Amino acid sequence: DRVGFDLTLFAERHLGHDMSAWVDASALASRFERMRALVAVHPGLWHPVMIAKMAASLDRICKGRMAINIVNGWFDQEFEMFGGTVLQGEERYRRSTEFIEILRGLWTNETFSYTGEHYTLDKGQLLLKPANPTPPEIFSVSTSDRGRDFIAQDCDWWFVEFPKAANSTDELMR
Repeated sequence: DRVGFDLTLFAERHLGHDMSAWVDASALASRFERMRALVAVHPGLWHPVMIAKMAASLDRICKGRMAINIVNGWFDQEFEMFGGTVLQGEERYRRSTEFIEILRGLWTNETFSYTGEHYTLDKGQLLLKPANPTPPEIFSVSTSDRGRDFIAQDCDWWFVEFPKAANSTDELMR
């Protein structure tokens, strides 16, 4: 924060040695002066109503400076071990679109109902709203055409993956 970074990603690896992204972000982001906390979320492992509540809480803790990184999922073992549903291709993007629509609907409406292919919500309420009228921003990363379409239609920011240079450290170490 003191050196001028704008954003820090709290990655979520459920099957790993790292601590929970939500716990880390809550502990650390409360001390940020200007930097935003970007928490990774895997639709299919979390229900969007729970994430809407956790995000609104974290947004209050870090004074309106939190964002969400949507991770469409790729690690089948992690999803299965933690009770999630593994989806492939187009279906995982449709689920993520619904997930985001519910987040934004709960953040910006007094009562919100939704009927989709993956989620249904009848008169959902989120009494604690995010700190600002503008809801937390949504980030995602993808290198596929369909993934980039999802980001363009449903997200606020795209993490761009740059190709490695021919003389990268990985190449030199071989």
